[in-house]
Amino acid sequence: MIIVAIVLLLLVGVVAFLNMEMVMLDLYLTSFDIPLWLVIVGTLLLGMVIAGLLASTVIARNKEALRDKDKEMERAEAERRESVDKVRKDADTQIELQKKEAEIQRLNAKLASNQDRNRNVPENETRVEVPDDGQTRVEVSEDNYTRVEVPEENHRGKTRIKSR
Repeated sequence: MIIVAIVLLLLVGVVAFLNMEMVMLDLYLTSFDIPLWLVIVGTLLLGMVIAGLLASTVIARNKEALRDKDKEMERAEAERRESVDKVRKDADTQIELQKKEAEIQRLNAKLASNQDRNRNVPENETRVEVPDDGQTRVEVSEDNYTRVEVPEENHRGKTRIKSR
């Protein structure tokens, strides 16, 4: 840009040097005798000022449009962030719901297996289960449970049972 300005100044200097004669400039009410190079340089400067003013108005309009677009982009970005947050929240809720449904299904399956097991016990029959804790659990048909301790000692094939 600076090189272009230097070249233009050199051209103006050459034109001014070649056009030293005096010319009459008529401004409707008055007239002047001035050198031709001054008329050429004055016209050039006046054109540059007018072009600068026009360019500055265009630049100002473009800056305003750019500012408006920036505000629009910020609003769109804020809306996008809100949408993403909502989707994440909905996804988390769906995951929690799926976990709860899986837990419900697991518990329903366990309940169904317990009901099936209870149906297989005849009404007059007593079922005995020995859990890992070393105690015997006696299940009676009408859902009455009696817990009895079975000592590890066996007296000739007979077990001593203490009721609790």
